[in-house]
Amino acid sequence: VWTHLAAVFDTKGDTDKTNDTIQLFVNGRPQGKPVVLNAVSSAYQPWTSTEGLQIGRSRVGGVWGEYFRGRIDEVSVWQYALSPEQIAEEAQLTQDGAPTSELVAYWDAASSTGTQVKELSPYPVPELSLSSTGAVLDADNNALALDGKSGYASAAGPVADETGSFTVSARVRLDAEKLAGKPVGYEAQVAGQAIGGESSWALWVVKPAVDTYQWKFTRTAVGADGKVSQSAQV
Repeated sequence: VWTHLAAVFDTKGDTDKTNDTIQLFVNGRPQGKPVVLNAVSSAYQPWTSTEGLQIGRSRVGGVWGEYFRGRIDEVSVWQYALSPEQIAEEAQLTQDGAPTSELVAYWDAASSTGTQVKELSPYPVPELSLSSTGAVLDADNNALALDGKSGYASAAGPVADETGSFTVSARVRLDAEKLAGKPVGYEAQVAGQAIGGESSWALWVVKPAVDTYQWKFTRTAVGADGKVSQSAQV
């Protein structure tokens, strides 16, 4: 998943080094209060580099090292200390003030064969692997067909970053004949992301009454023991 990082060095607009602070923000949230550098070490002295900006590596004792493995994007530098409110705004995926969608995963059964559903986004997300029984790629309908008994598809994760906003979507077609044979109260998960022994969020189909079917979206909270403490649904 993508993580938005922001680091702020604040001189408070003066030359007094004793009130200089640093602070880290992750996904727009402050990680503790600003740290007063002089309080950490009375020997603190601000130092100014004379070399160029580096992305993905550092230089210690004249030697390059600490090479980053992964992806880095949208690096920005401001010549002043941004406020927490400005950083929270910067962390959002917006364009001209409107929310934008960053597609982080896309599985398409229509272009898949065999026992895996291809993942077509530009990110290194794994393909979906089919269960050994109950799941087949239906070439006639360009879809993943599940039997409602043992069939499923899964991938290693997590894929969605649940510390921020996210959206999941899927095209779903029910098998009316098979659902008619399910008891009232039956529910089945369309898609979800697991944490410990539970699904932290999920899309569902439920059968609250005979010949009645509903769609449901749930968001779950778990306690320290990994068990559900509360859930919200719509």
